[in-house]
Amino acid sequence: MSTTTSTHPWRRFALTAAVLAGAATSVAAVASPASAVSGLQERGGVSASNSVALKQLSIECPPLQNAIGGTATIVGTTQVRILAAVPSGSGTSGSGFGIVASEQESGTTANWRIEGTVICAPNSSLPGLEYQNAQSAFSSPASLGATATCSPGKRVIGMGGEAWYNNPSDRSQVVLTGIRPNAEGTEVTATGFEDQTGFSGNWRTYATAVCVNPVAGQHPVGAADGFDSDAAKSVAPQCDSDEQVHSLGFDLTGPSGGGAGETHVHRLGKAGPGGVINAVEDADGLSGSWRLRGYAICAN
Repeated sequence: MSTTTSTHPWRRFALTAAVLAGAATSVAAVASPASAVSGLQERGGVSASNSVALKQLSIECPPLQNAIGGTATIVGTTQVRILAAVPSGSGTSGSGFGIVASEQESGTTANWRIEGTVICAPNSSLPGLEYQNAQSAFSSPASLGATATCSPGKRVIGMGGEAWYNNPSDRSQVVLTGIRPNAEGTEVTATGFEDQTGFSGNWRTYATAVCVNPVAGQHPVGAADGFDSDAAKSVAPQCDSDEQVHSLGFDLTGPSGGGAGETHVHRLGKAGPGGVINAVEDADGLSGSWRLRGYAICAN
C-alpha cells in the first residue's frame, strides 16, 4: 500500500463518453448550520435519471473553499451500488466531491439517478489542511483495503473511499464495503470486495483522509445495527445537538467479510445533527447474517 498527498483523487473518475452522457449535473446552494469550521456550507447536485449502468456526479465547492465531505443517495432503485464517495483538494479546477455508482451485475431496468452534496469550508477555516490518499495493491484477491493516515498532530475532518477498476465494463464486479475512521480520528480505511461471482481482473481500493489541526469537539462517532439476515438495514450515527456533521462513512461486514460482496450501500445521507446510511442485499439475497455500521465526523 502507498500513501501520498494529492489534490484530485476524484479526477480519476474520467469515464467514457457513453457514461458521461448519463452524468449531467445541476448545482444549487444548500443552507448549513454554524460549526467549529466557520463558513461551512453545502452545494447540491444531481445526475441524469435514466438506465445507464454506470454514472458519476462531481460537485465543486465555490472558489477559495475546500471539500471535506459530502452525501450520496441513489434514487429510483436500491439495486445500485455506491462505488466511490471522495472529497478532493483544491487546485486549478477547484475542490469538490466525486461520486460513482453502478448497477449490480444483473442490472436493472429502472431509471435511477445520483443525488449528492459537497460539504465545503473556506481555506482560512481549515488550519493545517492536507489530503492524504492511499491505495491498495492493484491485484485480484477477493478483498482489498487501503489506509490513509494524517500527519502527526492532525485529525480527520473528512473521509472518502473508492473501489476502482480499469474498464467501465468491470463496474459491476466489485463493491465498496467500507469508508471508516479509526477511533482516534487519525486515519481512514477504505475496503472493497469482489461480488459473489468473483472477478478475474485486477482492481484496487483508494482511501482519502482530509486532515486539519484539531478543532473544537472534533471526533468520530459510530452506530451499528444487529448482525442478522435482514434484507435492508439503516443506521444513524449521531453527533451531539451542538455539533455538526462534517463527513460520513460506513462499514459492511458479513460472511467472508464485506457481506461476501452481496450487500451494498445506496445512501450516505444527513439528517439533523447526524447521518443516515442505508444498505441492502443484492437482488438474489444473502443467506448469511451481515451488519451495517455508519460513521460521522463531528465537531462543535
